[in-house]
Amino acid sequence: MRKTYLLLSLLCTVTMVYAHERSIEEKLAAASTVVRSTQPAMAKANAAGQKLRIQHSSEMLTVIGNDNGFALIANDDMFNAVVGYSDNAFVLDENNSLSWFMYAAGESMKARIADGKPSYAPTAPDTERFKASIAPIVSTTWNQSKPYNDLCPKDTKGNGYPSGCVATALSQIMKHHRYPVHGYGRKSYSFSPSEGVGELLSAEFESTYYQWDSMLDNYISGQYSAEEGNAVATLMFHAGVAVEMNYTPSGSGAYSSEARNGLMKHFGYNKNISLLYRDYYSQKEWMNFIFNELSNERPVYYAGSDKQRGGHAFVIDGYDENGFVHVNWGWGADGGNGFYDIALLNPTGYSFSIGQDMLIGIALPDKDIRYEPQIVSDHTMSAAKITDALINVAVGQTVWNLSGDAWSGELGIILKGNGQEYVLAQKPVKTTPYLYNVLSNMEGALGGLLSLPSGLSDGEYRLFTASKGSPDKGWSLVRRKDGQTNSYLMDINNGKVTLNAANDDSWPSTGIKKISGSNAAGTYYDVYGRPAASSTRGIILHKQGNGIRKIVVR
Repeated sequence: MRKTYLLLSLLCTVTMVYAHERSIEEKLAAASTVVRSTQPAMAKANAAGQKLRIQHSSEMLTVIGNDNGFALIANDDMFNAVVGYSDNAFVLDENNSLSWFMYAAGESMKARIADGKPSYAPTAPDTERFKASIAPIVSTTWNQSKPYNDLCPKDTKGNGYPSGCVATALSQIMKHHRYPVHGYGRKSYSFSPSEGVGELLSAEFESTYYQWDSMLDNYISGQYSAEEGNAVATLMFHAGVAVEMNYTPSGSGAYSSEARNGLMKHFGYNKNISLLYRDYYSQKEWMNFIFNELSNERPVYYAGSDKQRGGHAFVIDGYDENGFVHVNWGWGADGGNGFYDIALLNPTGYSFSIGQDMLIGIALPDKDIRYEPQIVSDHTMSAAKITDALINVAVGQTVWNLSGDAWSGELGIILKGNGQEYVLAQKPVKTTPYLYNVLSNMEGALGGLLSLPSGLSDGEYRLFTASKGSPDKGWSLVRRKDGQTNSYLMDINNGKVTLNAANDDSWPSTGIKKISGSNAAGTYYDVYGRPAASSTRGIILHKQGNGIRKIVVR
């Protein structure tokens, strides 16, 4: 792993001023360096004369490898040479998830080139906050065919429908946690196939005890017992019922929101599982969520979609020092599992990335998991100074609830700085019944002309739109599309006010203040709530009574 990181780093350090297509020799050299370093067996195979070859090519990517591994190489040297690598043989047939990644990576590159953005680099983990790298933590390499789909409904020819990528991803994550002992409640739903007669699919979760010890990491035909096959088939089918899987011969699908609800309602997982949407996070903040989950040994459910290939769900269960995440595609032991630059799929302002989402906080119910609010807006925030005591604020035309649950609380316009927090305006809102994404009671402006608090001391403040609901411990940023203005920096100097638009999203935190060294007695935590020593370098949080303060240790 360390050797791979150093080699990748060398490939990633050169920034080209004038982009051009890499030559065949350059592509082979980049792939050879990565493939040879990934597994000793691969190096031996190369040494024995098994040469690397071009296995697939498209407008933006070339796949180079052999029977023991492959690398995805960017054709244009505006980008790092390596986009992904695996120690599996490259097989694209029917692997819709890997196909989706390659398509999305290519579209992202084209968007960046069209927008004239020559500088891109993967987001490497901040080693002061996260582990430098994490080897894959999910041991299973399951897929969607036999025996996994043995209990799934069958088509008119008697063939079992695929178990579905959502069920496969959830099942592998649950196998990692080996939880629950049994399910909760029961569920039935009507399944209407494209051909044949519909049927009622049901699962008795409460009375089913999942046989974790009987589930194998990989199933090979003729090498597992009926008990072992039934154990994994039961889990897969129950996961499918929990999410109301739409079974089809070409691939079975379900929504990520149903995956979240199913984990909590029928499998008893933590109530603070959060469904996050890629569009509302910067590249760095999105990757930090992933690094944090994996640093806490929690695999991430991840999904993506495009108009041509539909939706795809898979598991992220590790990362390397460059920030490439390890993906278990859910297509078996030879399904292209490997390390991929998921951060690349973020060309700000381009619509194809809308399909990306992930579930974080998939943990047992007794774990302390932070709830991540999902009150968002598709419109930019705007603010203007009228006088040094009066500002005009517009929060945007629409505000949505994307949490997947009914929500009620308040929207507010918050001014924060110098250890103080001021609510300039607020109003109660709630979701519409059966339309949880729609916030009602939005009539009437939140904002307009607002007076600033009197006696504000000189310094820097942040002005932003925020939400606060029952799960929240304080005001949380209403997130905007990546790149849109989500707040304003207000500078006060000798009573004179200056406003500047901002779109960064790594700053939101509630109740954090600076503290002098003389007041530093108490308990210390890192920014994700883990215990830390007061001498820990970087940002640590100091808890005194009911207050939380921020300390920067250099």
